[in-house]
Amino acid sequence: MNAASDQRDPQTRSTAQRYWPAYLLLVVGLAAILAGLTWQIVQTGAAVAPRPAENALGLPRQLAGQPVSDLQTGTAALNTIEAMHGKGLALVGGAVAHYGAATVWVARARDEAEAKSMTAAMKDRIAAGGSPFSPTGMRQEGGRTVYTLTGLGQAHFYWQAGAKVIWLAAAPAEVEGALQELVRAVR
Repeated sequence: MNAASDQRDPQTRSTAQRYWPAYLLLVVGLAAILAGLTWQIVQTGAAVAPRPAENALGLPRQLAGQPVSDLQTGTAALNTIEAMHGKGLALVGGAVAHYGAATVWVARARDEAEAKSMTAAMKDRIAAGGSPFSPTGMRQEGGRTVYTLTGLGQAHFYWQAGAKVIWLAAAPAEVEGALQELVRAVR
């Protein structure tokens, strides 16, 4: 090879050789954009961890203006639910969420028929007495039959939604708004 052969005519140089500065700028620009997006995600916390109420049971992030202050799901929630109702429930999932002074329990049964049976059994046991809860009636809310109770200084509501049984306990002053929000959220 001689020096003359390295001095090629610009028309015979390859496309990559002619446009390498443009390719370099493109790669640097894309890297800068990717770095900026990554920084934004890290700063906002997005995609780092799911927010507390992002769960398969549909619990809202806030209820009656109160954010979730504690959320149990999975085995921890099932243990809490079973501690109150005893073992033997055919549950496949659950959640216990606290929103200020309000508490929500969601128990997921194997199927809708099992959830309906659990709700009926709960209604019958409470009506039979021996419970800290006093039934005060039932009503329709968002297409659901909601059972109303009082006890332990709170208002209580429970209902079935598909394969889920939901119980809401809250101070009487804030329970109506919380109930409406929860019925809409947990389907």
